[in-house]
Amino acid sequence: MLQCDLNCSRVVGPLGASSPAARFRTATEFSLAEPEFQPEKASGPSRLNQYNVVNIRDAMNRCRWLLLLILVVLSAVALNAQQPSVLSPLTQKYVRVNSPRVVLPHVRVIDGTGKQAVDDQNVVIEGGKIVAVQPGADVASSNGVTVLDLRGYTVMPGIVGMHNHLYHIARPNLQANGDWEDPLLVPQMTFSSPRLYLAAGVTTMRTTGSGDLR
Repeated sequence: MLQCDLNCSRVVGPLGASSPAARFRTATEFSLAEPEFQPEKASGPSRLNQYNVVNIRDAMNRCRWLLLLILVVLSAVALNAQQPSVLSPLTQKYVRVNSPRVVLPHVRVIDGTGKQAVDDQNVVIEGGKIVAVQPGADVASSNGVTVLDLRGYTVMPGIVGMHNHLYHIARPNLQANGDWEDPLLVPQMTFSSPRLYLAAGVTTMRTTGSGDLR
């Protein structure tokens, strides 16, 4: 019976003599020399390192394409934001001022944050957005700039309606004691209600009941 020491550096036969042939066979049986870990293949970059280099290069290329895509999207968004909005003829009927720049001079401003109202302010609007709130000053109209004389007016953010209806209730022959004649009428006002809300300063609304949600 052959015996192998801990690191299989030698194999001892029955009489204690070392046997090179037995040593080779025992090393083969224990699979101590795997091909990928043989010394002659360890010189130069290993296959694992080559794979790592390739993976890093692929990841860097993907990152470059991703960054390029993000830049293209952001450029498109910025370009679209600079384009003036085109309103339909129906909407134009309800637009009082349609100019690139609008100035509201000498108005009282309520910013909606709970702060005290500020008197005598100029509100500057460009592209449909407020770009500046400045101390009150006289401003003259010019090409592309509309100045509205709103002294004594108050400017505040649009109201968000959280409980709104697109109809009204009509009770025929309503009496002082609260009685009325049937049937109860609920006329739908799909066209008029949103415009009445907007005229009252409600720019965003959530309907909580409607007979027609088209």
